[in-house]
Amino acid sequence: MSAEERAAFDAWLAADTDHRTAFEKVEKLWRALGGLEGDFTEAEASAGSPVTGVTPFPELPSNGQKTPITKLHRHRGVTRAAAALAAMLAIAVFIFAEDIWIAAFADVATGAGHKQEIVLPDNSRVTLNTASALAIDYTAGERRIRLLRGEAFFDVRPDTTRPFRVEASEGLSEPVGTAFAVRKTDDSVVVTVTHGEVAVRPAQAAAEPASYERPLIVADRQIAYRRGIVTARPREVDVAKMLAWRTGKIVFEDMDFSEALAELDRYLPGRIVVASRVGNAPKVSGVFETNDVQIAVRAVAAVHGLSVAQTPGNHLWVLY
Repeated sequence: MSAEERAAFDAWLAADTDHRTAFEKVEKLWRALGGLEGDFTEAEASAGSPVTGVTPFPELPSNGQKTPITKLHRHRGVTRAAAALAAMLAIAVFIFAEDIWIAAFADVATGAGHKQEIVLPDNSRVTLNTASALAIDYTAGERRIRLLRGEAFFDVRPDTTRPFRVEASEGLSEPVGTAFAVRKTDDSVVVTVTHGEVAVRPAQAAAEPASYERPLIVADRQIAYRRGIVTARPREVDVAKMLAWRTGKIVFEDMDFSEALAELDRYLPGRIVVASRVGNAPKVSGVFETNDVQIAVRAVAAVHGLSVAQTPGNHLWVLY
């Protein structure tokens, strides 16, 4: 900034306390996104130009038209373009790496905010929740589904000659004429039964069933495991609330702020990022529609005194 520009900026800050508050919010946002500075530094260094910091993209006016950029020197433009490209590639690898893996192995998959019901070869039915994927492997002796990501509800037709098994994170859920849901988050899995019984055990137990305990989960109960090892004993749950997504609802009841955002994140493309510290955040309660999660994000943010910024296409939501 020139001396004149700095003087004008200081005068603007002093003119109204709201000006300083607005600037501090933007400053916090850019500091929170400082993790990308290494990408800019590397890109500009390779282009032969030193970097002095992360340069924000021009602000878009309310009509959605791009702000014209004047006096843009060619070398600086190439350097910044290279830096921006490196940053975007870094984000793309982070966001889409799992999607590439899922695309290679999944037989059925849903995008963010979508669900899908399919009929399996034996007329059992599966409903996939948002951002979910599974692989189907039917043989003469077994009906096996691999839940690769997300959540699915299974309504299983009995077949004593071919057991039905859902594999997720090194564990197996084996029902008999049962309806149940399996949810996979990283290496953790939660199994919720609506009716009938489901046996849960490590995946390797299929070859040696007599060697492993098979906890039976009955209707209106839930069990959790991580990498095939039970981490939470069976407990009674409100199945209607736990599986409200089947009717297009998301139900929060005294849920931690971070957990609520993580749940909403599943229904949006891209990622939700919190760029401000939220101390002593109150619990989140509410019922939201799965087909309009943007309202839920803004509502949860407002309750915690946060503003929302989003990139075109909603691939990044920033709460600050």
